[in-house]
This record gives sequence, structure tokens and C-alpha cells, in this order.
Amino acid sequence: MTNQPLSNNTMKYITMNRIALTLLLSSAGLASAAINGPYTVDANTVHLWHFDEAQGGNGAPNYDGARNYPVDVVDSTWRMDDGYFDGYYKMGILGGTGYTGFGTAGILVRERAGKAHFEFRKGGDAAGYVVPNEDAYTGDITATQLLGSSSGAFTIEGMIKWDGTVGGGSSEGSLFYTGYGYLDNGYLRLTMKNAGTSPVFKMGLPNAGAFNTFTTTATIPALTTSDWYHFALTFDGNNAGGSPLKFYWTKVDPSATQANLVQTFSSTGNTAYDIQRSFSIGNWETRCFDGQVDEVRISNVARSATDMLFVSASGYASWAAAQVPPVTGDPSDDSNNDGVANGVAYFMNATGLATNPGIVGESVTWPNGAKIPKAEYGAGKQFVVQISSDLQSWNDVPDTDTNLTLTDYAAGSPPVEASVKYTLPTGSPKSFVRLKVIPN
Repeated sequence: MTNQPLSNNTMKYITMNRIALTLLLSSAGLASAAINGPYTVDANTVHLWHFDEAQGGNGAPNYDGARNYPVDVVDSTWRMDDGYFDGYYKMGILGGTGYTGFGTAGILVRERAGKAHFEFRKGGDAAGYVVPNEDAYTGDITATQLLGSSSGAFTIEGMIKWDGTVGGGSSEGSLFYTGYGYLDNGYLRLTMKNAGTSPVFKMGLPNAGAFNTFTTTATIPALTTSDWYHFALTFDGNNAGGSPLKFYWTKVDPSATQANLVQTFSSTGNTAYDIQRSFSIGNWETRCFDGQVDEVRISNVARSATDMLFVSASGYASWAAAQVPPVTGDPSDDSNNDGVANGVAYFMNATGLATNPGIVGESVTWPNGAKIPKAEYGAGKQFVVQISSDLQSWNDVPDTDTNLTLTDYAAGSPPVEASVKYTLPTGSPKSFVRLKVIPN
């Protein structure tokens, strides 16, 4: 094996058999804001509901005839309570229009005393329902099952679109809650008041007692019925000194570069979380949010404003600034002189000195640090594998090439790590191979 510098000192190659690998290639991309979604599962995702399942048989607001229900893509054993298909405790229905590019959405619509929600518990029968119904179901979910820990950091976020109705004969509608009531003190919840005029949000932490209940006082613009909105509740976890609870509310718009922080509250309790019964999106009582819901994600970290639905003008710039020491220069530079361009290090999410890609036989594998999903592979996107016979003329490897394997991160035990693998076709002449990264 040889490792020889080319005339351009930002590029090197490793030769083994018939494959030569250029390790370092990156180009500066155009800075642009964008919507980061639909979400993919990362290392901190505990639950994720896309609401893309087909609508049931009759599609009536009070009963989904085919008994379809939103699937948690992280843990499919989180299922709907069978009691919520009986036409009284009504689940929301599927098949909403959804935000452009996000598939369909869930619909929360008032029918009979305002009951419309998706209620989830862990476990159930082979068909995917907790049976026979909530009255016979004795097991409550736990904080660790829902949030990833009994007292640690978490984020609950989602997208909603209001239909212009104020919930259940009152001015308040529930977005999500745990426990036995949407207003119970000491339960995790988020409700909205005065949607059409001056929205006010009420939220509670899952600690015993009323001391961790908060209401926004910051001015929030009135909602429209044509726009989607992103909400997020983040908490740094219980500790003796109290921790910040942050509420984010942002109109879903490609021009947004990060989630909008509305208000920060300070918790006063440090007891273990008290999570009871189930996790409900919407509300089964008389106060229900009316509209659509989508992309509900629960994480075991307090995500930052740039780690949610919105991509800053440069995802690379945000990553570079967060490194210790900060990465300086353009994606094509090599800030720490480790032989790996900044943009490629960003792709691999390498902190400190980057590890060279691995070559086994006539295959090369680049680790993907889950900063750029495989959906961003290809010409005109954020990364692409290229091959050349002379280092002068380079050809993109299309994502349909059977010699190319693209893998996104997937949670599990053990998790599936993200990577890009290319194998030189059998019988082909010696070729140079490189990874081109053009990060946003």
C-alpha cells in the first residue's frame, strides 16, 4: 500500500489492487435555508411518528374502519389502545394533506364532545393494538420508555396545522399529554389557547405537584389556517439546581434557519419523572386541538434550535463552529492538517483527527456521521462518489449503481451505522475513487 501526495496538497490516494482512493475532496456549497424533513432516526431519537399510513375503510371522523394507526418507526410495539376504535373514544384519522414533501398527516377533528386523539401504549397483540381496551389494560408506560430516561433531558416536538376551530367549547386545545387529564398538575403536557388571536401555550413537566406548570407570556402571532407550525418542548433534565424548560414555536417556512425560541422557564423540582397511563397526541376530553398533526418526535436530549426541523444557512458552518477547537475555513480547507478536508470531516462527523476510510479488497467504505442523509446523494446534491482513470476526468456514480451501497443510521441493538461503500466492478481497469462533499 502506498500513500502519495498529488500535486494538489489537499488530495491523497491509497492504492490497493485495482482501486486508488482519493481521501480528501470537498467543495464549498451554496448557503441556503431548508426544511429538514421528514425526520430520519438518529442516535437520540426515542420515538418518531410520520403519520403516513393509509386511511382506514370509511375514513369517518369517529372511526377508522380498517383500524390503521400511526406506526412508531423506532419502536413498533408502541400501539393504539383498542378501546380507541370503538366509536366513542375516538382516535384521530389518517390521510391528512400534510406539508409539502412530508407525505400525509394525522387529522384531529371534533366529533361528539370534542374527542379526537392518538393514544399510544407499549405492547399489544400481533395485529398492533393494545387489547381488549384501556379498561382492561393495567400497565402504564414509564418515563424511560417514553423519554429515554427516568429524569434526564428530553425533547418533544411536532408539526400542526390549525383548521380554524377553537377546541371543545372552550378556548383551549391539547397538543399532547400524559396521565389522566390534559390539565392535571404534575403531568407532561402542552396545550394552546386563543389560537386565532393571541396564542398562549400552557405546559407541564412530569414531576409531582403543581410547581412545574408554566404559561407563555411572550407575544406570539395569531395562527392562520393555511400555514403549518412546528412546536418543541425541550428540558435539560432534573437536577438539584433546577433546569431550563424551553418552548419553541416556528412557522414552517424554508426561509427559517432555526427553530424560534419563545420562552425559557426554570424548573424547581428534581424528583424522578412521573409518567402515567399513556402518551396522547390531541385530547380525548372536551378540549381538543382541531387540525392536522405530523412528524411527532421524542428525543433523549434537549435539542438545540438548529437540531430540529430547520436547517441553518449552512449546516456545515454550524457544525464547524461547535467543534473544539472550532473548524475554520471553507469545506475544501483542512483546518487541523490531518489530511482530511473540512467538508469530508463534516460528512463523517469526525471530531479531532479524522480516520481514513477503510479499504477491504476492492471496496472502500466512508463512515457517514449521520450529518447528511443518503437522500442527499447524487449530482447536484450534498455528496457523491466519483471515479476516474486519469485523475483528470471524473464521473459520478449514480445511486442506482449496484456497486454502491448507501446506509442511513438506524437505531437498534447494536445500531446500524451510516456509511457509503463502493466496490470496483469485476473486470474493470484500475480506477481512482473519491468522495465529493458539497455541504449546505
